[in-house]
This record gives sequence, structure tokens and C-alpha cells, in this order.
Amino acid sequence: MEKNEEIFCALKGQIADLQEKFTEDEFKILDLRFGIKSGESLSLDEVCNTLKITVDAIRKVERKALKLLKES
Repeated sequence: MEKNEEIFCALKGQIADLQEKFTEDEFKILDLRFGIKSGESLSLDEVCNTLKITVDAIRKVERKALKLLKES
């Protein structure tokens, strides 16, 4: 397993553990972006097209997730 893949798997697990700290919509964004449930992650553009939201909205949720991960 590559180093990046190991880091990605660890982050995915930590985000899943913090699920209750996100709204349903926020968690859906993180799930699509990082493949928390499905195991398949989507690019920013794919998430934008799927949910009909902006890149800025996705990045805002990603920043919130990173902040919560740092605090945990």
C-alpha cells in the first residue's frame, strides 16, 4: 500500500468517526469526496456536478472536517 493511500484510509476512518458533528448534507459531501461508505472517492468537479453545488461549498466542508480532525 502506498503512503498516500495509507494516509487516505486513516483520514477516511477518522472522518467517519466524526459523522455526528456534520449535517447530513456535509457528510454526504465528505462521503462522495473521500469514499467513506462506498470506498470510491470523487473529484471536486464530480461532486459539484453530482450535488449541483460550488467548489467553494465543498472546500468549506473540507476545511471544517480538517479542523475537527485536528481538534480530535
